[in-house]
Amino acid sequence: MAEESPARVRLVQRLVGVVLMGILCLATSSVTWALIHRYRSPAELLVVEPEVARVSAKEKGQEQPVEFALTNRGRKPITIRGVSSNCGCVAVGAYEGTVLAPGETLALRFLVRVPEYGVSRTRLEVIHDRDSTPVEMYVEAAGSQALPVVREIRNGSPTFLALRPGQDDERITIRTYEPLGSGPWITEMTSELDAVSVELVDRHDEDRPEAGLIERVYTYRVSWKRLPATTEFSGKLWAVPSVAGATPIRVGTISGRLASRRPFSPSMARLVPGEHPREIVLFDTDAGTWAIPHGVRLPDWLEAEWLAGGAAQRLALKLRDSTKVRGGTFELPLEDGQGSRQMLRVVLTEPVRR
Repeated sequence: MAEESPARVRLVQRLVGVVLMGILCLATSSVTWALIHRYRSPAELLVVEPEVARVSAKEKGQEQPVEFALTNRGRKPITIRGVSSNCGCVAVGAYEGTVLAPGETLALRFLVRVPEYGVSRTRLEVIHDRDSTPVEMYVEAAGSQALPVVREIRNGSPTFLALRPGQDDERITIRTYEPLGSGPWITEMTSELDAVSVELVDRHDEDRPEAGLIERVYTYRVSWKRLPATTEFSGKLWAVPSVAGATPIRVGTISGRLASRRPFSPSMARLVPGEHPREIVLFDTDAGTWAIPHGVRLPDWLEAEWLAGGAAQRLALKLRDSTKVRGGTFELPLEDGQGSRQMLRVVLTEPVRR
């Protein structure tokens, strides 16, 4: 047999190498695909659609149905061991023991209780026998009332007398739920009574990202600038939203009746140690009109101070901290700019023993 040339031998060797390499690559890829398919992650074996379901309702506490599709994309059956929820607002149903054959899809149906305000986000987990990692899905339920909204008003209708005992003002608080990331919804509070002053003294914001809202508490100070123009008076308080053209929100009403029409009220100030040590006297005239006549000496247990601020006149009567007097009465003279004199009776009494 004739000896083959070196060039032909090298050609045959190369061809054999190429064929063997192709066979090896094909075998390797087949084994690799089989291993990948065999050890697919739970997220690839069990697929849920949609990952997030969104529901809403028009009534507080109303239940809405929601449905997910759970598909087995593996080659072996998968048994569901249970479905759990991080919130009692979702009724998860009984799916324990359900077997999903390869390629089978199961409809997971739940009832979601819609919140009153904001957005609730609930996580659901499908626990199965192929892996310790559950399949997750989420339900977002929008509140039945659109934001912003007034949640609570405290002391919305202070009476005339409630503005005087022990202090010269009263506090009104408005608690609201507003969209997360928004600016203050309420810009001011107004009164229909010209004699009333309303001022924002505090605002507290608390973000609640889990509900998609901000809880804001507005605190207003309400005080009298002067006496009401009539013995009987009534006026509404309104919260003004920041949105242009929005309807003002009624907060409450200030109403009352004066026993008599005098230049100042009350006509008798009653002071009680420890209980009511301070009284504010309101006048119906501008500041500086009335004065305590020169030379009048106050009793040792009484202090009198004209309050600054505001156009109207106000007089603060206060017990001295060091007083040990048990009781007493003092007629305090007051004169206006025209020479007219009125007497204000100040009475010191002991606390009522209970």
